[in-house]
Amino acid sequence: MADFRWEIVELTPAQVDRGKTRDGRLRLSARPRDVELARSVADVRAALEVWRAMRDEAADAGDVLQTAEAVPVLRWALRHPVGSEERTRAEAVVDRVPEELVRALFRNPGVSGREGG
Repeated sequence: MADFRWEIVELTPAQVDRGKTRDGRLRLSARPRDVELARSVADVRAALEVWRAMRDEAADAGDVLQTAEAVPVLRWALRHPVGSEERTRAEAVVDRVPEELVRALFRNPGVSGREGG
């Protein structure tokens, strides 16, 4: 009888650490939009802080558009469900950005928000 070797292969989706809950548990996300953002920027927390300031209108959209994170952060926001705060604000920003940035955003077909992430 042939000698078979079984190897355990761990198949887990990529996950992003989204901080901790109030009771200290980790908040992880395997949403494609979150994983793509984490892979696209050097510092996710810094990118999202800039985005939150713009979303809450504490900062001008121009601040975000001048950063290297502009395309990945807007892509991330556009992948939220239709009607969400992130998606609505990102759509308003996209209406005012230069055309070359809009082209860069839509080079990736996943920004439509249709996928579940």
